[in-house]
Order: sequence, then structure tokens, then C-alpha cells
Amino acid sequence: MKNVINFWNNPIEYFLKNTIKINLFEYYKKENLDEEPFILNRNIENKINKKVFKNVLKNINTKKIFKYYVSLGIFPKKNFGKIIFEEIIKNSKNLKNKIYKFYNNKKKKKIKIKIKNFIIYTNIETNSSKRLIKWKPKILSSYDKIKFWFNHLIFCIKNKCKNNSKIFGYKNSKIIFKKLSKKKSYNYILKYLIGYSNGIKNPIFLTKSGMMWIESFINTKNKKKSKKEFIKNWNGNNYIYGEKNNVYIKKIIKNINKKNIKKIYNSSLKWHYPILKNIKK
Repeated sequence: MKNVINFWNNPIEYFLKNTIKINLFEYYKKENLDEEPFILNRNIENKINKKVFKNVLKNINTKKIFKYYVSLGIFPKKNFGKIIFEEIIKNSKNLKNKIYKFYNNKKKKKIKIKIKNFIIYTNIETNSSKRLIKWKPKILSSYDKIKFWFNHLIFCIKNKCKNNSKIFGYKNSKIIFKKLSKKKSYNYILKYLIGYSNGIKNPIFLTKSGMMWIESFINTKNKKKSKKEFIKNWNGNNYIYGEKNNVYIKKIIKNINKKNIKKIYNSSLKWHYPILKNIKK
């Protein structure tokens, strides 16, 4: 299932890496379209977040973590480093308050599901057979949206989905998927498995900027505004890394003409819309 999730996060990159066997290396100035810019490298930031959140959950002092990363030169030694670290602690405490009542019941389940000719093997961490509650010590991104969508579908196939599925993150970020019947969940996941099977042979013009286009239209019902959202995230600016600069996407979408814009829109409408329309606002 991990391969399917990684594919749907960026089908073009997955196709080039795994089908064409092209591996390109790029240093990103801004690492994710829907994550705000941060002074720390994303991987280091996630490691620090996990360590701090773990300590906060168990009421363990976090000073050693701060001193360790200061000694590595990750945090500035003066007040600015403390301000950044205190913000991480604040985010961790807020997240703890939201999920603590679910924490002690958390269990990991191994799951095997047969969907037509596909067999899915995966693990899902859950705290109840009635609802799916998850959390991540980070600001939730489009990748988390896609990953949690598949977790939600699998959970609804294996259990009677009596409640909405929820995932919580830093800075009040959250994703809530509406409860679905077993039949609907099965049909959705079959659609994405077939799409994965086809997409590893021929690239799908599916982009995060396209997802933002569809999401903006769902929220505003305004075609012009939502298209501007796509253009903004495609081109980028001082705060957002433009998706047009992604070295993998540039290999397939060489220019943004009307034909390619239509392909991006239609791909997002087909694949992103079912995800976005099932998010509870």
C-alpha cells in the first residue's frame, strides 16, 4: 500500500523514478506547496517535532533535546533559537490536549484486503473499531491528506464506519473524512488501484497545484479565483516553491499551454475531487 500512496502523492515523479528509472536530485528552496516556510530543513524539523512531542506526551523535560540540536548548530544559540523551540513545545502541547484521551488505546493492526485482482497489505494504527483517529506532530500537508484518505477507505472496508475519521496536526491543522459505507469505500479504492496500475505505464498529469485549484473551487465556487490559486502555486513566489520548478514535473509538463492546463485540471477533477469532496469542513 505504501507504493500506491507514494504514487498518488506525485504520480509524475513516481512514474519517472520507478518506470523510466530516472532519478533526479534537487535541493528545494521551499519544500511543500501547502506547508508554510520554516527555517529548519523539513526532515530535521520532523525529527525534532517527533522527539519533542514524545516527551510532551510523557511529561518529560525537553531541555536536553534543545541543547543537543544547539550543539549540532541546528538552532541558533541566542534567543531566536529558543523562540523557535518554544513554538514547537507550544504546538506539541496543543496537539496533546486534542488527542491524549485516544493515546492509551492506540493499537497497530495488520490488514490484508483483496480488491478484485489486487491484494493490499498494510498496517493501520487505530484506537477503536468504530472510528479512526490519528495525529502527526507537524502541520498537515497534501501528502497527509492523500495518505489518510487511503487509511480511511481501508478502515471503512474492514469496519462499520459509524463515525468520521480524523487526523490532527500542529497549528490546529486537521483533516476529517466523512463516514463511508463499505461498498463506497471498496469502489473508491478499486478506482485508485486501477489508476495506479495505469499510471505506472503512462504518466498522469496530477499535481499539487491542480489539487489546490479544485480545493479552492469547492471552497469559493468561483472559477476565476480558483484558477488564480492554481497559477499562484504553479509559478510560485518568495514564499511558495513553484511546482513548475519541480525537476520531475518539468520532464513531463515542459510548458504550461492550454492543452496541458486542461490535462492538469481534468486529472485533478478525476482523482483529487473524490478526496476533497469527502472532507468535512
